[in-house]
Amino acid sequence: MKLLGICYGAEILALTLGGTIKKSKSLQKGHEKIHIFKNDFISNENMMVVESHGFEISKIPNLLIPLAKSNNCEYEIIQYEKKPIFGTQFHPEMSTDGHNLIEKFCSL
Repeated sequence: MKLLGICYGAEILALTLGGTIKKSKSLQKGHEKIHIFKNDFISNENMMVVESHGFEISKIPNLLIPLAKSNNCEYEIIQYEKKPIFGTQFHPEMSTDGHNLIEKFCSL
């Protein structure tokens, strides 16, 4: 079964598996460039997305793999090791690049 946790959903995924979250230094709201550093099934190039959150993942457990970050957030996209379970700290439903990510996820 596949899963895509968006924003708080990604935070819950990290917490459930033993990670931690923290209050962001400031409210993250607006457009943000995401830097992909590990290609995967749903993302393989940098993206422009929309942020809207006051908390963020601060530590991920060993079972989660970080795939992307931004200047303001270390864990923008995470994946459960070797499974189609992903989390995004940003809101993919609010940008064109995010829609492309959702389409790739749905075609897994």
